[in-house]
Amino acid sequence: MPDFVLVCSVCGSEALWDTDQLPPAGTPEVGHPVLWPCPTCGSERRHRIQDVCLIAEKLRHAVSIATEIDRQTVDRVFAAAERFRQSADDSRGGMGAAEELAAVASAAGVPADLVDRIAIAEAGWLSRHGYLPERSAEQR
Repeated sequence: MPDFVLVCSVCGSEALWDTDQLPPAGTPEVGHPVLWPCPTCGSERRHRIQDVCLIAEKLRHAVSIATEIDRQTVDRVFAAAERFRQSADDSRGGMGAAEELAAVASAAGVPADLVDRIAIAEAGWLSRHGYLPERSAEQR
């Protein structure tokens, strides 16, 4: 289940719903109302689910555990991948996945197979938590 950004219907302040810490009853979706404690109003108020969000800390922790790679290295690879994506948006052109993997590995100072293991663990976690659409049997 993904995490959500909530908006208070009284004051408009935002709150973060970590669905691992407080699991929902049912299947919440963007636009649904929820009763949530509002720190600005000082009591429980009706909130609306504004958007799905990703808590990077949870993702990186899960990837570190799944790959048995130390957290500092996982953080370094994620940071290198983010820098690569930001700098390559305009200049990447036709760069393939293998070239991207090699560039991130070089920037992070780790072997390419380690970056590949992290990418596979990340995709699996994102899929299991509802951030990626489920693949049909034909796509597998």
